[in-house]
Amino acid sequence: MTSNTPGALLTEAPEGAITVRNERGAWEIQLPGQEQPVTYETLDDARRAAYLYAARRRPCTLIARDAYQRVVSCEYIPSHAEVTSRNSWFG
Repeated sequence: MTSNTPGALLTEAPEGAITVRNERGAWEIQLPGQEQPVTYETLDDARRAAYLYAARRRPCTLIARDAYQRVVSCEYIPSHAEVTSRNSWFG
């Protein structure tokens, strides 16, 4: 179950989630199916990279955690088909 409430504890990440977290003074992106995280110096760099990874893995959930593992943000990135069908309702 995910939460959109900042500071909430997310006990289980959804399957296929991409997690950005602050570890040992650096920002890490944990990708599904990879043991080692990808490390970035700044949150902005990690955020940009996470969105690029998410764009290739749609649909997915993007979760950002602080150093205490609290959820700072949780965002669902829809598949291209979901976006297209949503836009066709208003077209």
